[in-house]
Amino acid sequence: MSWSLLDLSDLLRMRGWQVPSSPLLPDRQETVIQRFLVRHGVDRDEIELLADHMRRAIKHLDEGLPKDAARASFDH
Repeated sequence: MSWSLLDLSDLLRMRGWQVPSSPLLPDRQETVIQRFLVRHGVDRDEIELLADHMRRAIKHLDEGLPKDAARASFDH
């Protein structure tokens, strides 16, 4: 894999999602994690939209396309 969760976070941010990625503590800093916090009241359609944006971003990264080619307006 030539991309990281930091790259995925960047692409999701371009779509209006805030999905932070961060390394673990110093003895495990090579491991990067993502944390999703979903507030009360978020409906299934919004979660499906996030999942769709994640699938598209991962496909985009797998294909090695430049990040700016994924720019789009917010739609959620």
